Amino acid sequence: MFFGKGSLEEFDALFDMGRSLVERQQVHGVAVESEFDVCGFDRWRRKAIDLLFSHGGCDDLNYRRFSQEVVTPNVRSLEQGLRIIAAARDDVERAKLSNEVVGSVDQKGFKRPSVSYH
Repeated sequence: MFFGKGSLEEFDALFDMGRSLVERQQVHGVAVESEFDVCGFDRWRRKAIDLLFSHGGCDDLNYRRFSQEVVTPNVRSLEQGLRIIAAARDDVERAKLSNEVVGSVDQKGFKRPSVSYH
């Protein structure tokens, strides 16, 4: 899995974009499907597919779930996509943290103490 420099920011921006589409389609918490922004959904979905593919390839679970489950332009599908995007972001964050921990191990296999360690 490849994790670029701006990975978390890309996932955050995509999540915010999807969240704004959901919020625009709700009146007092009830979804209004008749006014759904299909074009906005398609743009968001295309960006999400591209981002998930670039981070995990076609065998990635999040990519496959998103491709199969987020197909219909409606609020329910969009919310499912947001859950998948959030899970993928968590995976990226966890992988980055584990890479940082591995990078901080010295030659004897001990972790370096953090800067705040006394």
